[in-house]
Amino acid sequence: MQTNPNDLLPFLCKSTGKCCIHNLVILSSFDIFRIAKALEVSAKKLFENKILTYRINPTNFWMEPILNSKANSTCPFLFSKSSGEDNKEYLCEIYEFRPLVCRIYPLKYDKSENLFLRFLPAENRCWECISNEKNPTLTEYLDNANIPNFLGEYTKYLKLIESIQVNLNLEKIKKNKLAQEKFFKIQAILYETYPNQNEEKLPFDEMKFRIEEILE
Repeated sequence: MQTNPNDLLPFLCKSTGKCCIHNLVILSSFDIFRIAKALEVSAKKLFENKILTYRINPTNFWMEPILNSKANSTCPFLFSKSSGEDNKEYLCEIYEFRPLVCRIYPLKYDKSENLFLRFLPAENRCWECISNEKNPTLTEYLDNANIPNFLGEYTKYLKLIESIQVNLNLEKIKKNKLAQEKFFKIQAILYETYPNQNEEKLPFDEMKFRIEEILE
């Protein structure tokens, strides 16, 4: 369902935690950097501790970093602030630094059209949060979550991924040792080599330059 900037969104978060269960949260390099920085650990350590993991995207064969769900399929950063068995409130340990996917929920972003859509499966999951109270417009909702800035980063990230895929045919590198070595070097640069103590922002331009050198 398409939305326009002045549409009211009938959504008011009630902290049920249902959006953080059985949900696939795909991460960008920017997301990982912020999480690692907030937790004061290296990105590599997040993978080693199985807080983050990879999945193969079935459409383009890219190894996408994702939040690794707990055994009960909940987000590793979800915790219960319980006020009684029948009145539980769930909170996010990294809420201020949460990924873009979490920020736009329950909306869906169509990158090909640069549109935000109402997404009924997400709304049905969080039916308790569908409300007519204090409904923001789409613009207000996105601004409150700082989406314009995050989306600018995400667009740069996607362009870089697309350029890598043009240079490396991921479907056909299984028998090409040199191509595999390039691929895993690039993966490490993108997702596992930061932050250091002096970095306040993801060194995206530096990463891009290093990747372009590998692809030459």
